[in-house]
Amino acid sequence: MSFSARQSNGIVVEFMETQVVFDSTRKTAFPLLVTHAHGDHCKGLRSKETYCTHPTLELADVQEAESHHLVEFNRPFEVGHAEVEAHNSGHILGSAQYKVTTDSESLVYTGDLNFRDTLITKRAEAVPCDVLIMESTYGTPCYFPSREYMYERIVDWTTFSIKRGRIPTFQTDALGNAQELITLLNIETALPVITHPRVSKYNEVYRKFGHNLQYFDEKSEEGLEISCGGNYALIVPKNVNLRTDVRAEKLDIAFVSGWGARFSGRRKAFCLSDHSDFYRLLDFVEEVAPRKVFTCHGSHRSKVTLAKKIQSALQIKSMPLKRESSSGVVRKHVDLARIGSCVEEIMANVKPGFIYPKGWLVSATCNGLRRFTKGEVETGLSASVKQGRLRYLHETDSFELNLP
Repeated sequence: MSFSARQSNGIVVEFMETQVVFDSTRKTAFPLLVTHAHGDHCKGLRSKETYCTHPTLELADVQEAESHHLVEFNRPFEVGHAEVEAHNSGHILGSAQYKVTTDSESLVYTGDLNFRDTLITKRAEAVPCDVLIMESTYGTPCYFPSREYMYERIVDWTTFSIKRGRIPTFQTDALGNAQELITLLNIETALPVITHPRVSKYNEVYRKFGHNLQYFDEKSEEGLEISCGGNYALIVPKNVNLRTDVRAEKLDIAFVSGWGARFSGRRKAFCLSDHSDFYRLLDFVEEVAPRKVFTCHGSHRSKVTLAKKIQSALQIKSMPLKRESSSGVVRKHVDLARIGSCVEEIMANVKPGFIYPKGWLVSATCNGLRRFTKGEVETGLSASVKQGRLRYLHETDSFELNLP
């Protein structure tokens, strides 16, 4: 194989005398190709040589990189000894997957992927290639209901909430899901939509690139005036603490995410995602028809499960992408070291805005690469709470990130 690939502060791909990095988690000296503007994929955008779409650069709001190369879909460019081409990945505004072609082989890295049309994006393009490196966020068997069904449920719930004299409030990703919700409410209701400033910031970029979003920032004069009336929908990021909001008693709160049913806590759950579910990921692989697949992103279990299913159902060689691990670690005070590592593994599984059942966190951490025992994980959870990193919710036996 002319390509070698591994996961190490991003996805590192080497071919002939060239090395590129996809979605680096920090600055890198090598050419960097960024798929989209979500924070866990674009942290390296201040690197010396970066490639991304214009919307991605605007959404990430990065100015300090030495050399930005703006790429367009289906317009090839050269990086080292290879031709590279960006294609739509269907995830959020400007999201791209990259095809790298050498004289002997082609490789596609998908970044985050959505293989269904939404109100604001077209589904990912299935780009033929020899080697596919694909995300596996939802790599364990799960099914997202049709978007049309979810749209109908959201509108019905919003209408019912207003009739009760309440404020329908959506906690969701500030970038991606929030803009789809605004579009839905604009189309299907006459309600004013008020958005948190972090959501409003991304809305303006969507407007710049042709999306006619109708909304009011909650800090604007119009937003404050509408808020006094009560008949409006509110959209805020997932990690905003609404319990301290002055309107808390009037809010009907919904959690909008692909993880909606699992991590909503006591909030109303709507399973709407800008990723593909397990079965659409399989559809995508079948249409791409690569010779080999590497899975990446998501939990260890999701990467392994999706790879096994691709191999058994589609007869395509598949495996999780290898993660570069440190070596030569001196194991003194083994128990304390294990617990410390366990805490870090737990924190890697936790994101702002989600409520995690204890059983899920124990299972996810036990099934990680280090294979912690249940006892170690429970000790690690207790340590995380004592350190102030997690908050334990007694009524639901669950945890959430303890934000400052």
